[in-house]
Order: sequence, then C-alpha cells, then structure tokens
Amino acid sequence: MSKNTAREFQERYFRGELSKELQAKIQTLLLPEVKNFATLVRKRLGAMEMSFPGSIRLFGAGSEARELLEVFDEAALADLAFLRTPEASFLFPKDIWNIRNFPYEADPRYTVLFLLAYAS
Repeated sequence: MSKNTAREFQERYFRGELSKELQAKIQTLLLPEVKNFATLVRKRLGAMEMSFPGSIRLFGAGSEARELLEVFDEAALADLAFLRTPEASFLFPKDIWNIRNFPYEADPRYTVLFLLAYAS
C-alpha cells in the first residue's frame, strides 16, 4: 500500500467513512495498542509527584482515533492526582492561535505546528 493510499485510508477511518465491518476489524486491531499507550501514560503520570489539571488535551498524528478519548475517560484516571474530574478533548490549531482561512484549523494533526512557534 502506498503512503498516500494508507493516509487516505486512515483519514477515512477517522471520519467514519468505512463500512461497519471494516471499522470493527480496525478497532479490533487498534484498541489493544491504544490501551497499551494509555497504560504507559497512566504509569508515567502515577510516578510523578504532583497534581494535574482536569484537562487532557490530545493532539498529533494519532489523536484522531476516537478510541483515545475512550481510554482517557474519568473512570480510567480516577486514581491519579487530578485537581478536578479529568476530561479528555482534542487540542486544535484554532485553540492556540486565532487563525482564519486555514483549512486544517480543526485538525489535531496540525496542532504541533502551532506549538512549535511557542517553543522557538
């Protein structure tokens, strides 16, 4: 599968445009990896000696996976030191800068480009 074909396939999955059968098969393959990622994040957060704000903001190439929001729900994070009930959501470019006419303003894959401006 070419890189462009794979990217288009991924985008169609994230938009929910694939058949129900194919969506279910992908979720069967993807969910264990997402759960493993969430376990690693919980382990790292649990080792830190500090309190966390109640917001978990997801961004980057894999953040469009709806499964990520599911594994970072309130019950999964209940034993960590959050200042208030944690809530997971996506961080979009439009949340960082007041941008206009940017075609990907609501695409979390492009958020890192806007965060780089703060890092430099």
